[in-house]
Amino acid sequence: MRRNKVVKQFTSGENLASDICQQLYYDGRGRLYVATNRGVSVIDTKSLSLLRNITSTDGLMSDDIRDIHADGDTLLIATSNGLCYFNADNIPMDTIPPTIYMNAIRYGDSAYLPMRSFTHIYESKGAFEVEFGAIAYDLPDLVEYQYNLSGDTVSWVTTKSNIIPFPDLQPGHYELLIRARKYRSDWGPAVTLDMNILPRWYQEWWARGILVLLGVLGILFILRFIVRRIKAAEKRKTEYNRRIAELEAKALTNQMNPHFIFNSLNSVQHLILEREEKQALNFLSDFATLMRQMLNNSRKSFIPLEEEIAFLTRYRNWKR
Repeated sequence: MRRNKVVKQFTSGENLASDICQQLYYDGRGRLYVATNRGVSVIDTKSLSLLRNITSTDGLMSDDIRDIHADGDTLLIATSNGLCYFNADNIPMDTIPPTIYMNAIRYGDSAYLPMRSFTHIYESKGAFEVEFGAIAYDLPDLVEYQYNLSGDTVSWVTTKSNIIPFPDLQPGHYELLIRARKYRSDWGPAVTLDMNILPRWYQEWWARGILVLLGVLGILFILRFIVRRIKAAEKRKTEYNRRIAELEAKALTNQMNPHFIFNSLNSVQHLILEREEKQALNFLSDFATLMRQMLNNSRKSFIPLEEEIAFLTRYRNWKR
């Protein structure tokens, strides 16, 4: 504060080590040391900026700081586990990344020992999990992990969990990379897991081709069945119409024959009464031939065109 006004606030939201401040120490050279229950925060009083945090990862015996004092270039820090002292301008920093290792591999309902290469037959709805850890001698809660399944060095996913689940992993070849880091360290070298999920027979390309072919054949069979049904229905309809026409023709013939025969016989009787026996015999001969042909044709569904023309010609000549 300055002149009873708040000039600047520092909280854990601004990277202060903790909001629980237990001691303050000003070294007279522009640096304010804040002792908290999670380390020491160093603040530049001129720029009002947080310079850094000092925690057990930097060599403190504990993060619970009870008091701070400076004696020349030596910084003394009292912790709940003992007294630490450093050169104020050369406080060590732990920059060595933690060593990562694998605990187990689980796929479906089975668990497997850690290995560099994993091969298994595809299991429907089988979850693939990798459990791993990191060797960190201090502040293991601050260890972070990154992984990617694409095998590249760009698509990294950061997590605090030491279990990576991949639900329903589809058949294929995968390369899983996992790496870790501590509070101030860089990312360590990645551990690689080569994974092969082998397809089942029905997932092979030839099996899918057969299924597609069977599907196409099934569709063609159904279409052929439908077309045959339609053609059969059309054929029955045509046959039905033909039979109706045939029956109508026969009914017309049956209606025409009595009248036709009666008139013809009257004509023969007239010729006999007129004593034209020769003409009557010729008339009867033509009439008999015409009647025989008519009766023969009435019994048939189809007759050749030549016979029909000959019959009509004889009938026309006979009527004359």
